[in-house]
Amino acid sequence: MWLLFISALFIGCSGQEGIRQLSTYWKIPIDKPVGWHVTTFAVRLANENENFKPSVEPLSNLFPGQKDGAGYFKLEPYSTKSNSLEKHYIVVLSKPLAGNFQVDDGLGLAIKVQFEKVTHVFVTEVNINVEPPFNENFKLEDLTSTTGPPSVYPTRSTEELINEASTKEPEKAEITGKIAGNEDSGKNAGNENSTTTTESVADDSKDDDMQAIIAIVVTFLVAIVIIFLALWKRKELQACCKNRGELKMEAMTTLSTRTEITDLQSSRRTSVNPVKSYDTVLDTTAEWESTDPWELPRHHLKISGILGEGCFGQVWKAEAVNILGNQGSITVAIKTLKESASEKDKQDLIQELALMKILDPHPNVVKLIGCCTDTDPVFVVMEYVENGKLQDFLRKSRSDQNYRNLHGPSKELTARDLIMFCFHIAKGMEYLSSKKVIHRDLAARNILLTAQNVCKVSDFGFSRDVVVNNIYERKSEGRLPIRWMAPESLFDNIYTTKSDVWSFGVLMWEIVTLGATPYPGMSGSEVLKKVKEGKRLEKPEHCNREMYNIMYYCWDNNPDERLSFSQLVKDFENMLMKDTDYIDLNIFPDHAYYNEVSLSGEKV
Repeated sequence: MWLLFISALFIGCSGQEGIRQLSTYWKIPIDKPVGWHVTTFAVRLANENENFKPSVEPLSNLFPGQKDGAGYFKLEPYSTKSNSLEKHYIVVLSKPLAGNFQVDDGLGLAIKVQFEKVTHVFVTEVNINVEPPFNENFKLEDLTSTTGPPSVYPTRSTEELINEASTKEPEKAEITGKIAGNEDSGKNAGNENSTTTTESVADDSKDDDMQAIIAIVVTFLVAIVIIFLALWKRKELQACCKNRGELKMEAMTTLSTRTEITDLQSSRRTSVNPVKSYDTVLDTTAEWESTDPWELPRHHLKISGILGEGCFGQVWKAEAVNILGNQGSITVAIKTLKESASEKDKQDLIQELALMKILDPHPNVVKLIGCCTDTDPVFVVMEYVENGKLQDFLRKSRSDQNYRNLHGPSKELTARDLIMFCFHIAKGMEYLSSKKVIHRDLAARNILLTAQNVCKVSDFGFSRDVVVNNIYERKSEGRLPIRWMAPESLFDNIYTTKSDVWSFGVLMWEIVTLGATPYPGMSGSEVLKKVKEGKRLEKPEHCNREMYNIMYYCWDNNPDERLSFSQLVKDFENMLMKDTDYIDLNIFPDHAYYNEVSLSGEKV
């Protein structure tokens, strides 16, 4: 299978340093030998004399089923004539994959760059898929040295071969000159011998030129053959994973047509009835099959406690034992429905599941682990995010007075952390919008925070796929997040990616005010009136004007004039590279902001 696990984690930055031009997904045939060049990347420096250390490290948090690949690659410097502020490196295979991994194994590693004068490090997560071999008859002993099967890259470039051919001309002239001199000085020895010698050398020179031309032609032919084989192999592999592709297409078709979600259980029937008791002793050898690769055996989930609940749904903490080919347990979160939930609520949960299935893993979007849809209740099994909701985290930090304006590492919440939260969420929404997904309920309560303070967009219950026309019109009623909604959503029931940008601006305001309820002290009807009159949330007094301007540009009355998520990502990257205090937590006015626990008819 060709699985794209694209993820990049921004850990910190200072000045203009960073990792550039590094692909975050590698596809490596299993028969590649030691020394094979995988890819190249550049390290951007703030100045020419800056010291740094690049390295290949294990991933801190491997995806279930993913294996550590850090020990099989190394970095080698690569000389270049480009800007001296960029140092280039080649990633090289240091151990053969064959004999250690299987075809279709997923590997993970991190490229780390530590700068000497910077407290932060740059880390790019890389996901690798082990591909079928180009040569089915390869031998393992040929892969352990660089003298084994040739790389897909020629050992000599075309330019080198041409230069080599051109250097032959002076040598031929020199040899011919020597032969002519010998002929003049040795005429008495006979003309026949010198003539024969001259012709022989000339023939040798012609042979050398012909060999150089043949080498160039062969190089091009080999490249064409390799490209043809790669395309053929890709077509063959696509046929092998036809079932998985059909399931994805089924989900996408269901979402894009806007029709009612039908019962998806027919494509995920299991061969045995799962055990309903969570106290049952797990038998790892018991037969369990499913046509859906996302389906998990329900009896391998051990629920331990509730994490949160709403009117109709609940989220539980659980241990998933011996799933996805792993021995042992991992902590997961299970989203399910209460017994009082309606059939429409169940359809919404199934729709959320179908949407998550077609999304590739992203570091700033909550990952789907699997599901249990064979019988009620339906379980959506997701990664467990340790610190819970961003809204609760911000409010707790305010009540604990646990914040300061700091630029270095600290256990306290800093102004830089808040900007980093905005950056992470913008990255997650940039990815979702690239997949033509509208979130429709973007708020701090729907952002989860890891133990490493990485934000992940979650709760796709309101999300819609907008492949057809990038617009979704709400047909049903329910509790609405009025304080986060754009004018076109409030008054015309129209949702687009730009209405998500409006909500993101309100979410920024939540972050700056450490989780306060937007439009404090105002009722829902007053908020509607204020938005309709063109009024906006006021600038918090401890917030820098540049930071507030980004929020304000998200609230333009004309959706087309609002910022894009890609532009927001760039803006926050630039802010993180400066030492400016965009948020002065030292003068945070505790009395000015408070939390609304419950408002009639609203989601808060």
